[in-house]
Amino acid sequence: MLLGSRLTAIAFFLFSPSIQPVTPFSTATSNNNNNNNKLPNDLWSIEGARKFVKENKVVVPPPVTHATLEPLSLQIKDGDDDDDDDDNGKRRKNILVIGDVHGCYKEMVDLHQKAMKEYNDGMEFTNVVLAGDLVNKGPSSIKVVRHARKQGWLAVRGNHDVNALRAWLGDETKRNKAKYLWVKNKNANNEEDILWLMQVPYSLRIPSETLKEEASKSNHQDEENMNLKDDVVVVHAGLVPGIALEKQTANTMIQIRNVRQSKDGHKFFLSLSSKARSTGWAKLYKGPPFVIFGHDAKRGLQAQHPW
Repeated sequence: MLLGSRLTAIAFFLFSPSIQPVTPFSTATSNNNNNNNKLPNDLWSIEGARKFVKENKVVVPPPVTHATLEPLSLQIKDGDDDDDDDDNGKRRKNILVIGDVHGCYKEMVDLHQKAMKEYNDGMEFTNVVLAGDLVNKGPSSIKVVRHARKQGWLAVRGNHDVNALRAWLGDETKRNKAKYLWVKNKNANNEEDILWLMQVPYSLRIPSETLKEEASKSNHQDEENMNLKDDVVVVHAGLVPGIALEKQTANTMIQIRNVRQSKDGHKFFLSLSSKARSTGWAKLYKGPPFVIFGHDAKRGLQAQHPW
């Protein structure tokens, strides 16, 4: 997780503003992990998604695997006069990243308010990004998803989000497990919430230019913030070191904690084992880009920037 550099990260990441700007993802993003030419045209409708899950027993892929967060100056609608104001005239700055909310709606909202007050001069954040696992474990999964959708917050997919989507869309192997019973609740069957979660990508790149734009709004800028060179990537679990982002598998991005090395030590492979032969991926990752991730709560904060 990254602390500072105008990208504000807090140990239990959460999201932000009471605004809904135009979709801030770049139109240049691609879906390299999925061959969209072979996918049905109605895949990202509820009925199309249910048919896909029933036939394939896997989750519906997002329309965009790797998204990019544009600077606010490119997110604003035509005719807007001030890049830094929301629709209510409130000033906003900085990006807040929150990870692994796990259905804890009240804690998420409290954290968001605390982050604004103590880390953002009482202002709304330009964007709030959830680093996956919005749902399960906690008591209010649907409230978390609905709040994120209505507030215009952004997110990346986590393993619990993937499995909840499968349950939501009719996969009985998931639907009948106790941890997913909440999807059967009448209040949970809102198609807008399901469609929103289906659209969430596996990774979100925040270019250094976007971070520099946020740094320029601060009253306490420093040279480090204004000379950022590295992009930041938000992903739920992590990346296999030495493999380009576009070539990471979906399973890696939502599941990885450990990797194992080849005998010559030059290559790394995803390991779902916690045995001694495996090593935490972040310990071996050299970057860039800088990666913000959640998922591996047992290891606590893993903060390093070796390049």
